[in-house]
Amino acid sequence: MTMAPQQQVTNEEFLEQLTRLFESSSKAHSVFVSHKKISKDASLAEPTIVVRATDGRGGSSASSNRTKFTTHIQASKLNAFQDQYSAILRASTAAFLRKRDKAKERRVDKLLKEKRKRMEEVLHSLPVTSTTTTANNAKSKQVETNGDGKATNAAGTAGGVKKTTPNVLKVTSIGAKRGAGRRKRQQAQHKAKQLRREQKRIAATTTAAQASTQKVG
Repeated sequence: MTMAPQQQVTNEEFLEQLTRLFESSSKAHSVFVSHKKISKDASLAEPTIVVRATDGRGGSSASSNRTKFTTHIQASKLNAFQDQYSAILRASTAAFLRKRDKAKERRVDKLLKEKRKRMEEVLHSLPVTSTTTTANNAKSKQVETNGDGKATNAAGTAGGVKKTTPNVLKVTSIGAKRGAGRRKRQQAQHKAKQLRREQKRIAATTTAAQASTQKVG
């Protein structure tokens, strides 16, 4: 397998070739840039960084088609090189990055905080549903008749605890089907769903507590 020769260039030539490599690889292939410190060498006056750039053209089976070039950067010139290199990276990736709208993010965060606060206030203001027990005998059953004369069971359940169904919140229609009214209706439906869930939880907790109290008694 023939390896592509690696070309060593100056710092300025490296940046120029890297710019062209980014442009040619915008639709296909990747660009790989690596750097490492050269081991201590008596011939070097100061610490030196070697930077290599290549594309992924051809893969391992056709590495001879790859573009490869490298440059050596002295420590005293590293900051200036890094600034130019960063500018090239920003220019080459600007078309693929979405501009961040910080003002919109702040508005969304503010709306979410207000929504959570309103939900907490509504939950704290919910009344606690109560349950009733049958008088005298916990196992007694009261028989009533409806309008047709048929007997109906209206007594409490075993253990003397009568289950109660919390008030069901219904949202029929608020606002229009489209536009701003539709969002208002959806928000109201979501809030009603949360309230129904909280009422069921409170009712279940209260029922379980009273049942356990009667068992102890």
